[in-house]
Amino acid sequence: MFCVSGYSDSGKTWLISKLINEFIGEGYSCAVLKHDGHDHFTDLPDSDTDIYTRSGAVCSAVFSDTRWSIHCIQSVAPEYITDKLRSMEAPPDVIIIEGLKDSAYPKVEIVRKSICDKRVCDKNTLICIASDCISSDDVDCPVYGIDDVRSIFMCIKHRFGMDIVWN
Repeated sequence: MFCVSGYSDSGKTWLISKLINEFIGEGYSCAVLKHDGHDHFTDLPDSDTDIYTRSGAVCSAVFSDTRWSIHCIQSVAPEYITDKLRSMEAPPDVIIIEGLKDSAYPKVEIVRKSICDKRVCDKNTLICIASDCISSDDVDCPVYGIDDVRSIFMCIKHRFGMDIVWN
């Protein structure tokens, strides 16, 4: 489990979608938790779950034979959600959290000059940095180009010992 963190619009969603493809390409399953620090998310307007929420339900869920989703109106710790993911019939091999830049979780931080050329994450939590403006001379962790998805992926795998081949 690790985070992809950075300022809003820095490219977190784009990088996560590319990392998912890398993990899947090597046979791993992935889950993603998105932290919304601005509390802007809602149910889709006029969907059944939106109607239930507007009617006062504290939680609403939708499910079928192949998928499910739940929407609750209450605070929750990310650990609660990750515990639920780990207790699934087929738990994911990898959990990626979008956001939580202030957490103690290991992170890939995105620093994009056009957004803000300053780092925001605690240096002790960094796996690596994806940037177009930070130099490896400036930090004590690997730095890759924002588009160097394969190197970022390999760095993450190495950090978690996923690059070790057991005989």
